[in-house]
Amino acid sequence: MTSQLIGTYIQAVRINTDRSSNVAVEFDPDRVDEVKILKQITRDYIIGSPTLAAQQYGQKKIIRDLFDALTSNPDSSTGYPTFLAC
Repeated sequence: MTSQLIGTYIQAVRINTDRSSNVAVEFDPDRVDEVKILKQITRDYIIGSPTLAAQQYGQKKIIRDLFDALTSNPDSSTGYPTFLAC
C-alpha cells in the first residue's frame, strides 16, 4: 500500500509548462487534501499517542544517558571515555 500511495503522490505533481505563470509546480488538489488528512491522522493517532509518548521518553533517556557516558570523564591521553580507552 505504501509504495502505491507514493506512486500516486509522485504522479500528482506536474511541472507547469506555462512560462508566463508565477506557478512552476502544480499539485493535484485532491492528492494534496489526502496528504493533509494522512498527516493529521499520523499526528493524532501515532505521534500523539500516550503509549508512544512513554516509549519516546524512554528512548530520549537512553540517548541522553549514552551521551552523558560518552562525554563524561574522558581519558586525558585519548579524549575517549575511560571505559573505551585501551
